[in-house]
Amino acid sequence: MQETKRFKAADGKTVLVEVNSKKGNKTAVLMVHGFTGYINEHIFFNAAKQWPLKGFDVWRISLYPGEFKGTRTMATVTWAENLKDIDLTLRKMAKAYGRLFIIGHSVGGTQAVYAGNSKLGAKVLWDPQCESDLTDGATQKDLHPDYYTIDWGKIILARKGYAHEVIGAAKYAPESLPANQPPTLVIQTASDLGVWPMERLSAKLVKMQEADHGFNHKGNEEKLFRLTLKFFNDVLSVSKKAGMTL
Repeated sequence: MQETKRFKAADGKTVLVEVNSKKGNKTAVLMVHGFTGYINEHIFFNAAKQWPLKGFDVWRISLYPGEFKGTRTMATVTWAENLKDIDLTLRKMAKAYGRLFIIGHSVGGTQAVYAGNSKLGAKVLWDPQCESDLTDGATQKDLHPDYYTIDWGKIILARKGYAHEVIGAAKYAPESLPANQPPTLVIQTASDLGVWPMERLSAKLVKMQEADHGFNHKGNEEKLFRLTLKFFNDVLSVSKKAGMTL
């Protein structure tokens, strides 16, 4: 089953989440797309169609398309608002499921690091932002003084304030991180997004050197899904053996 959920944030803004589910599933995955990304990129769309049949409902939070009345826009959003919307969604999910997981791609991976919930069993970061400069590729002459003009094959206007918040968050300063991080898998590609700070954030690290940032090359999506679902199932298996309630 697929449905669109609309949650009201504390400031009155609407948070849109697309949910794919199968009756009886007790575990759900929140998927957080990257900067300028969207919920129907193939790695999110295909996971949403396939994973409920494997026991994992999929929630895709939309950050932020801008075409729906009452939602935020990327032109004005702050990093803190991003994190609050993710937190709100996790709290809604926690009421319906025994165990939660979170996946973040690129900047969404950075956001996932800062997400916290008592039911979060694991985090998987797909090629996360790691101390690299989000404004790489910005033109010398910006179209607007408050925005970077970034050429990624199409022209992206990135609000300078938000871009610097992301860059700061991707340093993963220990004092700013949530305590008690769950088991974390980091899957990095050949893209130049920096080195994962293992000394500050312990994680299982897998490198897919044959993959591009969007996992578009042949066979990359299938491998990405295998690695991710195996990690989640391993965490569930350990929890069951330890007698934890799921």
